Amino acid sequence: MASYSIHDWAEQSGAQGVEFLNWMARRGALTGRVAEVHRIYHIRISNTAAATVVLENRDEVERPVA
Repeated sequence: MASYSIHDWAEQSGAQGVEFLNWMARRGALTGRVAEVHRIYHIRISNTAAATVVLENRDEVERPVA
């Protein structure tokens, strides 16, 4: 995937290809274990979908809260 340029992604998959790269970069910035806190996917009347995913880093080893 890293061998493709932004122009390659746009040519192969349209503007959504660049959006995919943004999602992958955000996910790659997270470290350790990741927990999904919230997810919503909605298709409005215009048939343009909107999605939100909230992720948070978790420690590799869960520590008790003091």
